[in-house]
This record gives sequence, structure tokens and C-alpha cells, in this order.
Amino acid sequence: MQMAFNETTHIEPLNSAKQVRTNEGGSGGGMYIYFDIYYPSSFLPQELIIHECRAIINTDPEYLHQSGFAGGFFLCSRYSGYPLSTDQLNFRGLKAYGNVAENYGQSLYVVMNYVKELCRLGLNGEYVKGNYSDIDSDESELEGIVMEIEQFDSLQLSLIIQQQKPLEYWWKRPYLDIWHLSYRQDGLINGQDNYGCGEYNDACQTISFAFSEISILVGDYDGAVIPEKKIGICSGGYDLVERFIFRPNECKTNSIKIMKERYGTKFEMEGQAQILIKVGNGRIYAASGMRL
Repeated sequence: MQMAFNETTHIEPLNSAKQVRTNEGGSGGGMYIYFDIYYPSSFLPQELIIHECRAIINTDPEYLHQSGFAGGFFLCSRYSGYPLSTDQLNFRGLKAYGNVAENYGQSLYVVMNYVKELCRLGLNGEYVKGNYSDIDSDESELEGIVMEIEQFDSLQLSLIIQQQKPLEYWWKRPYLDIWHLSYRQDGLINGQDNYGCGEYNDACQTISFAFSEISILVGDYDGAVIPEKKIGICSGGYDLVERFIFRPNECKTNSIKIMKERYGTKFEMEGQAQILIKVGNGRIYAASGMRL
């Protein structure tokens, strides 16, 4: 599959074939496209306008796919062994207006194992957001989920709803630039070192990964030096089980602030957050030149 448009392309529900397909129900009211690892694929429109399209829920009990997702454009992958590059996918020319999905993703819905990496291409989601505005647009316009299309089609809708997120979630910075950590040795309250972690309800697990994320999202690349990095400890607490030395050249900052969950907001946790330094390897050191 390869789609590399050299001129403006309009997609709208005007022809009879389009109208019949959307009325039957399905996903991708304007366009449905998937990437397959076994076939060279690219989607590079200079300008693609999708408007007034609709994704309708299919009520046929024999229909074996999810429906009602992506009023404008449904993008998915199967057998994907690697993230997409900007040579394969570029939505900077995408413009979506007035599309409706009876389920989720009014303009765009993405189903890929590497949807997080896709959202992190370039700056602030530039290769996937099109004319979406971080300030003015509704988050329901662009949504997605981390999985392949075969799993998505067989999953219960309730589980999809639990796992899906607005795409903006994966390219924006945590509120007040506080990256949260959560880890307990008993395994009951653990964050995950995934792209996009850092919010209090989607915490990172390790200090080093959070520092790397801060450099990438604040400084635009891994290894960028940031004047100050802020770490929030979630209400469940944090077990430090390994020695960690705060060195300016490794942490890529000269100043680190460690604070409780959502500090400085009206939602900050009551009391104090807990960092438990485990007997054994657990240690915190501040090297010369570091403000901690």
C-alpha cells in the first residue's frame, strides 16, 4: 500500500458508493487504511481534506470488526515490528472538519502498537495532528489505542474504552512540567516507563527514564540540558531500591525538585509523599554542582 498525493485531495460523502458504505456501518467514515510490515507502505499527502464524513455503528451480529470509530480517518497496522518514520507517514497536510464518529475519534482514530512513537515524531504531534489545535480542539477529535488491529477487532468495547487515549496525551507535557513516579516493591502500585508517562495517573517507574522524558519533551531531544527538572512522588509512594547519584552531566540539569503529587495545584495530595529508601542498594547522592 502506498499513497503519496501530489495535490489537494478532498474526501467527502458525496458519491453513492461512499454513502452506502458508511450507512452499513464500520470505521473510517472518510478513509480506512492500514500498514503491514510485509509490504512497503507510505502515506504522504501534501494536503488531504476530510470533511462531513461519518462512522456508523454496525448492528449486524455477524459483523466481526469494530465499528463507529474515526468519523474522518481510521489508521491501523498489523504485524508491525517497528515504529513508522516520517518517510512513511506525514499528516501535516491533513485538514478535518465536521466529521462524526458514533463511537470514538471524531476526526482520526489510530490502532497501532507504536501509536505513542507516532505521536512523538517531530514536535508536539506535528506528523499526526493535522489542523488539530492543542488549545482550541476537543480531545475527542484525535484518539487511539496501543495494539494491533486483530486484537482491537476482537476486544470488548468496554476494554477499548479503558485503554484508549486522546492522541494529544502522548505528545503533550505533564501539567506544570512535573513528571510523577510510582513504584512499590510489592508490585501493587507501579508506574510504567513508557513514552508519555509522567502524569500523576500515568506515572513513570524510574528516575532515569523520567529525566530522559523531560529532556525530550522540554528540550526537544534526548540529552538536552534543562535548567530545572521536577519530579513528583505519587500518593502511593516510591521505593528506591537502587543507588542513584544525581550528577549534572547524567541528569542533564543542575537543579532537581522532588515534590508530592500534583504539588502547586488545587488537587495536590494531603500530607507528604513518601520515598522509602530500601536497606541494601537504595541510596540517593547529590554530586558536586547539583542542587537537590
